[in-house]
Amino acid sequence: MDNVTSLMTTPVVQADPDEPFRDVVRRMHAHRVGSVVVTRAGRVLGIVIERDALRIEAERAGTERVGTER
Repeated sequence: MDNVTSLMTTPVVQADPDEPFRDVVRRMHAHRVGSVVVTRAGRVLGIVIERDALRIEAERAGTERVGTER
């Protein structure tokens, strides 16, 4: 069985908590990753994942549930 080291992406793709969300999504796309670790002064504050981007876009489009027609 593979261990985490053999599966993880390095270097870690990071973002600043004050960075515009659009820039973070672009970085995810550019690095071909599904998540970005949010850090400040070397401390992990959280993570942004592809699902967050989908949720934000759905909210901007004014839909409550993606895939549901009204």
